[in-house]
Amino acid sequence: MKKYLLFAFMAMSLIFVSCKSTEQEETPQDTTQQVTDQTEPDVTEEKQQQEESGDTKSFTETNSTLLEKVDDSRNAAIKSGAETYYAERLSITDEMLRAIKEKADDKTDCSAELNDLNYRYLALQKASETRSLKEKIEANGFDKDNQIAYDAAEVLLSELEKVISENADGKTMYNAAEASYAAYHTIFYNSFKKLADSERSAAIEQKKNAVKPAVDFFASNGCDVIILGCTHFTHIADIMQLVAGNNVKVIDSREGVSKQAIRVESEDSSKKTEYLSESFKDMSFFATAAAPEEKKEYKLLCKRLDIPWGGIVQ
Repeated sequence: MKKYLLFAFMAMSLIFVSCKSTEQEETPQDTTQQVTDQTEPDVTEEKQQQEESGDTKSFTETNSTLLEKVDDSRNAAIKSGAETYYAERLSITDEMLRAIKEKADDKTDCSAELNDLNYRYLALQKASETRSLKEKIEANGFDKDNQIAYDAAEVLLSELEKVISENADGKTMYNAAEASYAAYHTIFYNSFKKLADSERSAAIEQKKNAVKPAVDFFASNGCDVIILGCTHFTHIADIMQLVAGNNVKVIDSREGVSKQAIRVESEDSSKKTEYLSESFKDMSFFATAAAPEEKKEYKLLCKRLDIPWGGIVQ
């Protein structure tokens, strides 16, 4: 009987210890779960704050910079004549600009709309320049110089007017304006260059006819060298050489005069004054015509060289 009681007591002790051990082992699991449950909300909240902070970006500077750029393009369009050639489209574009300005704040990115608007103003600028250039071409008759090129330019201008009237995007309008302007500019440049070359040739012929009698006179008297002593003649030295041909050499005296002036200026001042005084003591300096300022310069020159000033010959 005692053995049975002892056995029962030992069995109960083992059960009690086992239950107590299980409770102690489960306790840390509950504690871990509690810690986890308490920690997770803090991490989530911090993450949300970081995301919100990252998403919050100020567009004030970006919008402001682009608005300045758009305003500059608008002023350029007006200066080029957009108010005359494209008044209605300019007004519509201005309305678009006002609408963007009203909603442009630090939380609204308007860069795409402002870039498109900038191209629209640039297109109006180039389109106005195209219309102005077309008028100059027609006024000077350059449209008749190359009718094929002019007709092609007219087609490009029609395409430009179409994309403007259809309110295409800014980049499309700008590209069309660039193409149209380039076509008219080529016509104007080629025709103007042709006209300038023609007028230049005519001017050269006039100069040749003016100096031909004098050159022929020296050539007919056996002169093989013509020295240009007057500084005015040096401006037509090349024309005189064309008329004289290869048998008569025309010498521009500017280089020799300059070298002599440098040599005299570098001489000893006392010797120079003595030399000039001796050379010009019986001579006077006269001018056929001179403005008041030129007259002062002549007088000063005579004083420095010790040459009597004769005055203006009437």
